[in-house]
Amino acid sequence: MLKINIFEKTKKSLVTISVLSVWMFGLLFTATAARADSISIILDSPFQSAMNGDTLTFFATVTDTDALGSAPIYLNGDAQTLASPLSLNDSGFSSNFPSLMTPGESIYGELFSVLVPVGTSTGSYAGIFVLQGGSDAAAQLTLGSAVFNVDATSTPMVTPEPSTLLLLATGLLSLAALPRIRAKNGWARQSVGQTAQDQMD
Repeated sequence: MLKINIFEKTKKSLVTISVLSVWMFGLLFTATAARADSISIILDSPFQSAMNGDTLTFFATVTDTDALGSAPIYLNGDAQTLASPLSLNDSGFSSNFPSLMTPGESIYGELFSVLVPVGTSTGSYAGIFVLQGGSDAAAQLTLGSAVFNVDATSTPMVTPEPSTLLLLATGLLSLAALPRIRAKNGWARQSVGQTAQDQMD
């Protein structure tokens, strides 16, 4: 019992360290880039849970926080970091958000999705999504970022229904009895054949 508690505490500590390190990376990443403009990214559900094989969709409100400015912001791309083996699909960003935002404008939509592949170990997987752009169509400055987390769980064992178990047991008993039935019928055929031969003699 003590070993299990120590293991659980160690596991929780590692998850916390993982989330904090991704968060710190995000802060450093956004702080080191020159920021001509500023974008706010607010995810609806930054912490989501999934089973192996699931795809999670992350919706967000993206806002040009420079409400007093006069120049638009170009959204030229994105960058992301996500713990392996999960994979991120950013097609939601390119389909649902414009390439240009005016000061104070706010847009809501699917930003990205995350696939939890079959065989993923149970655990917590942290990630960060960064929007890039700036004052022209070629700029690649960091405009804003959002930290997210996926709790993955292994696919549960499927428990068969009682009727399925009954059918399986009946089939196994039939297979087990088959050699006895064949032996009995073979003996009966042999004795009938010997009786008929004895009567002919």
